[in-house]
Amino acid sequence: SINQSESINQSESINQSESINQSESINQSESIDNEITANQQPLYDQNYYCYQVFDFEKPLKLLSYSVTEFNLKENEDISKTSKASYNNLQAKIDRVCSFNNYFRGVKWSPDGSCLLTNSEDNTIRIYDLPEQLRSGSYDELQPFECNAALKCKEGATIHDYCWFPYIDSSLPETYCFLTTCRDHPIHLWDACSGTIIATYKGTNNVFELDSAISLTFNSNGTKIIAGFEKKFEIFDIKKPGKSILSVNTNSNKNKQSQKGILSCFAVASDQSAAKGLIAVGSYAKSIAIYSESGTQTWFLNTYRSHRGGITQLKYSYDGYYLYSGARCDSNICCWDMRNLTSPLFKMKRFVKNNQRYQFDFDPTGRFLLTANQDNSIRVFDLSASGKLIKKINVHSDAVNGCSIHPSLPLVATTSGQRHFNSEKFYDDNEIDSIVCDENNIKSTNNEQDKLDNINLNYMQMPNALYIWKIESNWLSAPYNFETHMEDSIQQKENLLNEQSNEQSNEQSNEQSNEQSNEQ
Repeated sequence: SINQSESINQSESINQSESINQSESINQSESIDNEITANQQPLYDQNYYCYQVFDFEKPLKLLSYSVTEFNLKENEDISKTSKASYNNLQAKIDRVCSFNNYFRGVKWSPDGSCLLTNSEDNTIRIYDLPEQLRSGSYDELQPFECNAALKCKEGATIHDYCWFPYIDSSLPETYCFLTTCRDHPIHLWDACSGTIIATYKGTNNVFELDSAISLTFNSNGTKIIAGFEKKFEIFDIKKPGKSILSVNTNSNKNKQSQKGILSCFAVASDQSAAKGLIAVGSYAKSIAIYSESGTQTWFLNTYRSHRGGITQLKYSYDGYYLYSGARCDSNICCWDMRNLTSPLFKMKRFVKNNQRYQFDFDPTGRFLLTANQDNSIRVFDLSASGKLIKKINVHSDAVNGCSIHPSLPLVATTSGQRHFNSEKFYDDNEIDSIVCDENNIKSTNNEQDKLDNINLNYMQMPNALYIWKIESNWLSAPYNFETHMEDSIQQKENLLNEQSNEQSNEQSNEQSNEQSNEQ
């Protein structure tokens, strides 16, 4: 025990001297300017770490877009069409807008190497991140059109899709994603070749095929969670076919059971406080929290918070908060996982139909960006209880998709919605601005002169995929060495105390054994 106390004193003196030296180095490096402009490289110092902060006060810059195949039929180019085939400008507008292949969402891959989009033609498209956008220097870059690198056609309406959470571009076997569509089983796709790797079949009470409405991976990517009507099933990704667990969420005896179609999931990461908890939303305006074993731990009654069915759930990075959005409802609710009786605060957006409108967090978790039906995205500051920072008009139709790149200052947005009468969608005064070149056509009384100068303007097409640059600044902050050293010293002391307690227990046990033997 004397030797142990001496070693403790020695380790304390060593750690104190190390902490003094480290604090001196921190004080010396405090003269470094913390803020770095976006054009400069971040300062690399062993006592500092760097992070990127978005500046939404500055306007967004359009870098890339994809509009042609979503607003025009295949093999159709209106710029090369003869003038004789059109009697007037209105006829040309009607033909352009009669094909409505609108988007239904967009998602960046976890490693940020590509985009995944869903559209009305039941096709999943994969867009590789262009080489021009990988460098990070976008000042002199002009907007250019990008084309899909791969197309995966499904047989019916696609209900949901998601990336494998641990994608690594250097490992082709991890480059995959899931889709579920009407009257089909769940498909696991190879994102390199566009082929189906495996299928997972949900069944109803009479063992018939039951199509999933929503799906996601669990936190470690080994299981698939799929939502059906009044139940969800869990599949082992290594065992295609039937599920390994089916959880019935509806019970006549339990008033807090979850009814309706399970529409969305949220799974917390293994590093967060909500590890192992699955949030499940339904079109019956309810949210429930389950464990991975299928046990319901909490039920959220959202009748006073949301007017429509839940369409998206998302955990914060630390796992302490859960965010929910609904259809036909303009509220995004923030729920504190430590007190789920009522929302912590609400954020207002514009949603008046049954379409899914996505929202996403920036890499720091401070800002929330959400899509809106009024052709805009809105930015909220979560550190200020959901204060609205800015409203940005980015499309000419409803914005339904919004996804932020995991590492670069890029945000992808998609637009479009179902229109039952294209003639009423465009006003007579807006015709000249819908089909024109970037500089706008010159005003003239000759209809043929207008047709000569007409060109499809990508900024005015209702169905579009845009990739925007967000202005950002690099900030640096010092590591908290004092707290780190205190924690390490405390850990060492705890280990030494545990060892001394074990030795004392062994000695006391030996003495008691000797006394019993003597007796």
